[in-house]
Amino acid sequence: MFWAISNLLLSIFEMLFIWTATFYFMKVNSRTVYLPKWYYAVAFAAVSVCYYIGAVFLPENWLTVLLQIIITAILGFLLFHRKPLPLILDILFSVVLILGMECGIFIFNIILHYTDLSVFPNMACVGSAAMILKLLIMIPLAIAMITWKKAHSEGTLTFRQTVTVLVLPVFSVFFLYSMTQMCMVYVQLHGLWLMAGNIIALLLLNIYFLYLFRYLFRVNKLEQEKKMADIQNELQYRHYEELERKYRESRKILHDMKNHLQAVEQLYEDKDRQAGDHYVKNLYHMINVMGEKYYSSNHMLNIILNEKLSQAQADGIKVTAEIGDANFDDLEDMDITTIFANLLDNAIESANSVDNGWLQIKIDTVQDFRVIQIRNARASAQEKRSDPTEDRARKQKEGSHMGLGLVNVRQALSKYHGSLEQSETEKEYCINLIIPGKE
Repeated sequence: MFWAISNLLLSIFEMLFIWTATFYFMKVNSRTVYLPKWYYAVAFAAVSVCYYIGAVFLPENWLTVLLQIIITAILGFLLFHRKPLPLILDILFSVVLILGMECGIFIFNIILHYTDLSVFPNMACVGSAAMILKLLIMIPLAIAMITWKKAHSEGTLTFRQTVTVLVLPVFSVFFLYSMTQMCMVYVQLHGLWLMAGNIIALLLLNIYFLYLFRYLFRVNKLEQEKKMADIQNELQYRHYEELERKYRESRKILHDMKNHLQAVEQLYEDKDRQAGDHYVKNLYHMINVMGEKYYSSNHMLNIILNEKLSQAQADGIKVTAEIGDANFDDLEDMDITTIFANLLDNAIESANSVDNGWLQIKIDTVQDFRVIQIRNARASAQEKRSDPTEDRARKQKEGSHMGLGLVNVRQALSKYHGSLEQSETEKEYCINLIIPGKE
C-alpha cells in the first residue's frame, strides 16, 4: 500500500514539475502576451489533468511525447508569445525534458540489468525508483535551460539563424533516442562503459554548444544596439544642426525686424489694411518656422517627433499629431529611439507609397497606461501589384511593417511590460502600443 501511494504521488509530482518548469521557461522566453493571472492558473491546471490522463490511458509512449509537444506549442502561442523563435524554443525545452526522461529510463534499465529484482519489494517500488531517477535528471536540465534563457532573454535571431542553431540539439535528441532503443544487445555483450561515454560526450557537446550560442545572441544584440545608437546620434546631430540653422536665421530676422516693423507701420498709415494684415501674417509664419515644436517633455522623444514629422511633411504627407500629457522618463533613450523611430519610419514609408498620403499619431495617458496610436495610409493590394519591380524590392526589404525592426520594437516594449497590436484595412494601417505607467 505504501509503495502504491508513493508511486501515485511521484507520478503526480513528475507531471506538476514538467508543466511548472514549462510555465517558468515560457515566462522568461521573450514574452509578449500578458493576460490576467487566473487565465494561466486555469490553463495549466487543465493541461496538467489532460496530460496525466493521456499518460495513463494512451497505448503508446510516443503518443504521450507527441501530446506534450503539441500542448506546449498551443500554450506558448495562446498565453505567452506570437513569434516563431520563442515557440520553437518552447518546443525545444519540452524536447529537452523528454530527452531527460528517456535518459532516466535508459539508465534505470541498465541498472536493472545488473541488479537482482529481489531487492525491490514489488513493482510499484520499481516504478517509484525509475521516476526518482528521471526527476534527478530532468530537474538540473530544466534549471539549466531556464537560467540560460534568463541570461540571454534580450537576444534576437533571424529565422535562418534559429534553424541553424536547432540542428545540433535536434540531431542529439534523435541520436540519443536511437541509441537508447538499440543498445540493449550491445550492453549485454560489451558492457555499459562505452555507451555511457557516448551519452556523456553528447551531453557535454550540447552544453558547449549552448556556451557558444550565447555569443551569437550577444553579437546580434550589439549589432542592434549599434544600429539604434547610430540612429539616435544622427537624430541628435540633425537636431542640433537644425537648431544652429534656425539660430542663424533668427539673427537675420531680428536684424531686419526694425525694417519689417517700419514697413507694417507704413502700410497701416497708408490705410492699406489688407496688405498690412498679409505682411503681418507672413511675418508670423516666418517667426514660427524658426521655432521647434514642443511635443513632449521627454527630450529624446521631442527630437524624434520633430525630426520624423518634419520629414513626413517635407515628403508631402499630411500629418496630424495629438500629443497628450504622457511621461516617458522611465524609458531609456535607446528604447525610445527603437520604438518611435522604427514605427514612424515604417509609417512614413507606407504613407509615401500612395498619393495624398497621411499619418496620424496620438499619445496620451489612460488610467496609468501610456497609449500610443500611429495610423497611416497604405497601398492597396492592387497598387502593390501594379509595379513588379517595386514589389520585389519591397519584399526584399521584408516589408515596411514587418521584419527585424518590428521585432526590436516588441523587444524594447517587453522591458516595460508593454504590448503592441496591429490592424489594417485596404487603405489604412494602424498600430497601437500600451505601456504601463512607471511604478
